[in-house]
Amino acid sequence: MDAYRTLLVPADSSPHSERALDHAIYLAKAVGAELHRVLAYAHPVPPAPPGEVLVPNDYWGTDRDEAGRRFEAAFSPVIDAGLRGRSHLVDDHPEYAITEIARELSEGPIAMGTRGRTGLARLLVGSVAERTLRFAPCPVLTVRAPDEDAAFDRLPESTR
Repeated sequence: MDAYRTLLVPADSSPHSERALDHAIYLAKAVGAELHRVLAYAHPVPPAPPGEVLVPNDYWGTDRDEAGRRFEAAFSPVIDAGLRGRSHLVDDHPEYAITEIARELSEGPIAMGTRGRTGLARLLVGSVAERTLRFAPCPVLTVRAPDEDAAFDRLPESTR
């Protein structure tokens, strides 16, 4: 297996995403890979009566500007670590944007955070990490936030 040339790290400003970024920075430095970050945001379109538009025209530009500001902050740790890389700001559902960019890069894994939802929350909300795992054309490293490690440590040994 050749060394990875790129690592793709989705950003969503959660502790899970930040921890995945920490792992990806470590891996990228170890193998000399570029680190790519992706922020995907999908515009919710509220229901409207036929022939009416409820979303103000300037909303879409404002929303993209705000996403860009958040994403600039999310990419700064990559620059601070002295790594090469690129940012991808995409107007699409996260799992589609992540897997599409992974296909374009086709040279390394995805490192992403996961919340570890279970039960009804998982059924209703789903999991971007799970859907990415299903559709990704490459290996996917999932990383839990530190607060979830403590909960895992409290599980009975037989359930681990």
